[in-house]
Amino acid sequence: MKLLYTPNSPYARKVRIVLREKGMACEEAQVALNDDTVEAANPLGKIPTLIVDDQTSMFDSVVISEYLELVKTEPRMIPIDLWERVIVRKWESISDGLCDVLIPAVLEQRRPVEKQEASVIARSDHKVAATLKFVEGEIAGRTYAFGNEFTLADAALLSALGYVALRRQQLLESFAHIAAYRNTHAPRPSILATQPPG
Repeated sequence: MKLLYTPNSPYARKVRIVLREKGMACEEAQVALNDDTVEAANPLGKIPTLIVDDQTSMFDSVVISEYLELVKTEPRMIPIDLWERVIVRKWESISDGLCDVLIPAVLEQRRPVEKQEASVIARSDHKVAATLKFVEGEIAGRTYAFGNEFTLADAALLSALGYVALRRQQLLESFAHIAAYRNTHAPRPSILATQPPG
C-alpha cells in the first residue's frame, strides 16, 4: 500500500494514526496538492489517497479508515456493535467538520493582508469556537472520546485539535478539558510520529 499525503493535513494525519495503531506496513509518500501523482490516482486531486496493492485507489479519509479496518480488524478502531459504531463515526464527523470550518480562515489568511475579508475569518472562527465548546463539554473527564480504548474517534479528534493548534492556536486557549485530553495522548507513539512540522 502507498499513502499520498501532506504533513499538515488533519485528514491524512487521521489515516496515518490508524495505520500506526494497527501496525500496518504502508509506504507514505509526501506530495504537493498539485502533484500529478495525486491527480492520476484520485480524480478529485485530493489527499489523503491510498493506493492499494492491486493499484486500486481509495480516497477520502473516512473510506480509507473503513478499508484499513476491513483489511486488519485488530486492534479495532471502529466497534462491531452498531450503536457504538455510530458514536465513533459521530466523533469522526465532528472532528472532520471542525477542520472543514477552519479551512476558509486558513485560506483567507494566505491572501495578501489588504485583500483579506475579515468577515470570512470571523465566521470561520465562530464555527470553530462553537465546535470546540461542544467538544469541551463532551470530553470533560474522559481519557478517550468514546469507551475505554483508543479508537478512530480519538484518531480523528486528536488530528483535528492538532490542526486547530497549528493554524489558530488562540482558539484553544480557554478549553481546559480539551487541553487535558490532548496532553494525555501527546506521548502516544502514533501521535508523536504524525505531528505536523512546527
